[in-house]
Formats: sequence, C-alpha cells, structure tokens
Amino acid sequence: MADLFEFLRKLPLFSGLGDADIQVIRNTCREERLNTGEVVFLEGEAGDKLYIIVEGSVEIWKDYHTVSADLLSVYGPGQMFGEMALIDNSPRSASVIVRQDSRLLTMERADFNRMIQANPISQSIMRSLSEIIRNRTSNYVQGMRVRNLKLEKAYERLKKTEAQRNASLREKEVLLREIHHRVKNNMQIITSILSLQGQRVGDPTTQPLFQDCRNRIKTMALIHETIYESPDLSRVEAQVYLNKVVRHLSQSAGIRPDQIRIEVETESVSLFLDDAVPVGLIVNELLSNALRHAFPEERSGRITISLRSDERNSLVLCVEDDGVGLPDRADIFESGPCIGLNMVKGLVEKQLGGGLDVNREDGTRFRIRFSPKQRMNPVHVRR
Repeated sequence: MADLFEFLRKLPLFSGLGDADIQVIRNTCREERLNTGEVVFLEGEAGDKLYIIVEGSVEIWKDYHTVSADLLSVYGPGQMFGEMALIDNSPRSASVIVRQDSRLLTMERADFNRMIQANPISQSIMRSLSEIIRNRTSNYVQGMRVRNLKLEKAYERLKKTEAQRNASLREKEVLLREIHHRVKNNMQIITSILSLQGQRVGDPTTQPLFQDCRNRIKTMALIHETIYESPDLSRVEAQVYLNKVVRHLSQSAGIRPDQIRIEVETESVSLFLDDAVPVGLIVNELLSNALRHAFPEERSGRITISLRSDERNSLVLCVEDDGVGLPDRADIFESGPCIGLNMVKGLVEKQLGGGLDVNREDGTRFRIRFSPKQRMNPVHVRR
C-alpha cells in the first residue's frame, strides 16, 4: 500500500532507512483497528509488540482504574508507543486506551528480531529508538517539573486557605464562647432578681416557688458555663456538668455532707446541648424533690445519680435515694408534694423522646432511658 509506505518513511524511527528497508518494515507490520474505549494493553501486562498510530488517537494512563489514575499523555497519528517491547521483556509501564477510533500498525518482537537479522538495518533503528526514548525521557522530566511547580503553587494556595479557615474558626469560637458567657451572666442576673423579689414576699409558702425558679435557671446557666470552659463548644461532659448541678443544689438547700451523701457516677459521656438542657433540668427537679421530701426531720441518707450507656447504645439516667419513698398514689406525676415530677415527665417524653420508670421499694428510684441526639462532628480549633 503506497500510503503506508509514505507514512512509514516519514516516521522518525525509520528516518535513516532507505526505501528497500522501509518496504521490508511495511511487509512486516500488521494492521489493527480498534474502537473508542477499547483497551490496547494494561499496565503490568507482558509486552511483545510495538504500535504505530496511523489514524485516531490513544490515551496513556498511569494507575488506570484506581483512585490515583493519572492521564500522562494523548498520542495521535505518526506517534508510536510500546517500543520498549522490541528491546526487552519488561512488563508494560502504563495502560493505553483508545480515545478515538484508531487504525494502528503493529510489529511483534519476534518479527522485529527476524527482520534485523536478515537485513542490516538494526543499527539505524536502534539509534532512532534511543533518540525517541531520550526525547520522551526529557519530555517526561520536564513534564514532572511543570507538575511539581503546579503542585507547589496549589499547596501554597491550600496553606493560605487553611490559614484563613483556621482564623475564621478561631473567630467563630471566640464569638460562641462570648455568647455562652453572656447567656450565663444574664441568667445569673435573673436569679439575683428572683432572690430579691423572694425576700420581699411575706408568704412562707411562696418562698419555695422562688427557690425552685432560681434553681432551674441556675441549672441552665451552668450548662453555658460548662460549655464556655470546655474545649468543645457543642457539648458538655456529663460528669463535670452534673457535679456542678449537685454542688449548687446542695449549697442552695444547705445540706450537710454528713447528713445526706450525694454521689454522681457517670461513664465518659458527652451530652450535646439539646440533651444537656433537659437532663440538667430533670436532675435538678428529682434532686430538689429528694432533698425536700425524702429525708424528713433531718434524717440521714444517700442519693445516687448515674448516667450510663446500655447495650442498645441508649443512655440511662438514674436518680435514686434511700429515703422515706414517694406517697402511694395512682399517678404521682399529677398530684402530691412532688409538683416538679409533672415537669420531669414532660421533659423525658417531649424533649428527650425517652421513657420513665419509677421504683418505690426501699426509697425511690427514677430510671430514664433515651437515645442521645446524633450530630455532626463538632467544630474544634486546636490551641
């Protein structure tokens, strides 16, 4: 075919050969046609064939079909690939995929060896192959330098963006801390106002109402105080928070440690804000009622508060005492001296979406089981 003869004569690989030698090469080559998307060969496969593109184009890939796949180059008419297969038995160093329907000339290693043994053209072809490989190596090195330069610039931009992001996060963290601090201060102001108003009320039966309101507000203020002091602004450590609630109520009620011992037993549990508020208020109500009603006439005893996870990854909050127990009524949440229990029931069911059990044997035991709120990982800036 005259067109293939002229085509081969113009290729750099055969530039030093005469017409007779090129005719031999033309007779040695075979023609293949491949469609777009077909695999010519894959990286790691054994190589025994040289390819010359007559029409169409192919893509040269490194680590093809992996997450780190890298398109090295695109070859078109007049370019060749797989030439190292004529020289050694090394596996293919890259994958080749047809980019556009292609017409290829191929030469197998066995045919090449027979051709150079029968014709004095090997030295010229080897020189051309060496020149092609040297040029490709040079182009590859230059390409790697360009890529490295682009990567360095991209890395510098990434570092700048990361620094800006960290600065923004630190600014937001400062703002959130300030918000929690101000909310806590405002709630403390409200408790002070309630205290002043309570002192002006002459009716002794009204005093406990003011005290209950102060304790509830103080419990919510303690949440914001704990978050303000925490490295994580989205949740609180249950042990730290519940200890603060217990300490506040003990001091407010004037409880002597030798009279009523209060113990807090929790696992390493973190509560998000949506859970921490109702949990704190529940503990506040149950503990306040126990201190007020479970130990009459300065009776001594013990109150235990625990928070643990169970086998179903739910949280179980228990508040129990060994006091005189609750009155034997059909529904303790609707009547009786423990008015706050109705609030507890509402917090458990509506805020936590959990269940509440009461055991009245040998004192009183409240067991609350709920599923903790699921949140995305909190924003945290390392100091």
